[in-house]
Amino acid sequence: MTLIRRHWPATSISWNYKAPCWLAMLLLIVTFQHTGWAQQGVDKNAGVIGEVVLVKGGVTASSETRIDRDLIAGAPVYRGDVIETDRLSFVAIRFIDGGKLTLQPSSKIDLQEFNNKNAQENQTFELLKGGLRAITGAIGKRRPERVTYYGQGITVGIRGTAFAMRLCTPGAPRCKFDRGINFQGRIVTNRPE
Repeated sequence: MTLIRRHWPATSISWNYKAPCWLAMLLLIVTFQHTGWAQQGVDKNAGVIGEVVLVKGGVTASSETRIDRDLIAGAPVYRGDVIETDRLSFVAIRFIDGGKLTLQPSSKIDLQEFNNKNAQENQTFELLKGGLRAITGAIGKRRPERVTYYGQGITVGIRGTAFAMRLCTPGAPRCKFDRGINFQGRIVTNRPE
């Protein structure tokens, strides 16, 4: 019995290998477009102000300059992102200045301004609904007057390093603070008296 072997030239790839290669390349292109890197040009880190360190449940980020995306641990967070948590979901974010923010379930925040450069430092976030807990980073320690959280008739000027904030509407169930979650800092709420 004679065994016939075919030897392919080194530069040739059989059709059996071409289809998976094309599929993998297409998947890679779609992945880059989904993460928003394609819309930022060459610098994929432009505008990055932090990173997601923990996610439970469904959390999304949207902005005017990037496509909407689901957040996972390790995902970048950008200046101008609007981050929203589903019911029974939360997200913890660490900012590049060392600050931390935990967005509670059924909450939404607009990360409007964040600048970590000396002499231009500022941070302005608007809580649109729900609640958060935050620990300020280097910006809040060096220039506390330039860190502002606000939403629905309240403004929080940072004077300490940790606080909790929750927006309530009249008659909303379970909209009150447990004094044990405020990091021994300040609790701010618009809860009607």
